[in-house]
Amino acid sequence: MFSFLRPASSRRLPLPSRPALVALECRAVPDAKSYVSGLYAGLLGRAASDGEARSWAGILDAGARGEDVARGIAGSAEYRGRVVDDAYRRLLGRAADDNGRHFWVEGLGNGLTPDRLEVQLIASDEYFGKHGGTDDGYLDGLYHDMLGRAADAGGLAFWREHLHSGRGRELPAETFANGHERHTHEVEDRYREVLHRSPDDGGRAFWAGTLDNGLSGTDLTVKLSGSREHGHEFEFETEPEDRGGGRH
Repeated sequence: MFSFLRPASSRRLPLPSRPALVALECRAVPDAKSYVSGLYAGLLGRAASDGEARSWAGILDAGARGEDVARGIAGSAEYRGRVVDDAYRRLLGRAADDNGRHFWVEGLGNGLTPDRLEVQLIASDEYFGKHGGTDDGYLDGLYHDMLGRAADAGGLAFWREHLHSGRGRELPAETFANGHERHTHEVEDRYREVLHRSPDDGGRAFWAGTLDNGLSGTDLTVKLSGSREHGHEFEFETEPEDRGGGRH
């Protein structure tokens, strides 16, 4: 059982032992084009055109890693648009309007992270109004949408006092979006989306720790997507490079 949620320290946390490669389910696929097709289906929700598949397959055949191709696809405006669309549906219960979608897609292309997008949406007046326009309704929404559970008594009392004091919604939004409990759920979601299974205990602990220390959800998706193997030996880094604590 998680203890009730409070703002976390900003210091970087020690990581558990890294998971074995087999625990991240590196898979064999028949050829480079099939691998690219799988990436398009998983990251963009559509089939790759023949030209796209051939182009990326050529890059793989020239020696690029699977992770490099996954990162290239995830860096596209198309993928960023899917991130925005998903956040609007999950958190605001509606499709993104054209202006909002354009604004956030551009932002994600200029350094904004998906986590910061979520913070902005759940701190918004629209999200507050969607949950009844009351502090308790707002907190119930945060617990449900970000943690997938009902509020515990201690956490509800803590955040209720914060909101009643007039200190605003930015801190609870930041804490719920970037806390360890949320990151644990995010690892579980990404494993199901990319590897089609639940994470093993070691993988769950390792990747939740890397998210706590600054890895972005997009980077996690890229790394899991890049862990699949085919005829080439795709190198997979189980420890993220040092990013200076920032998310990319």
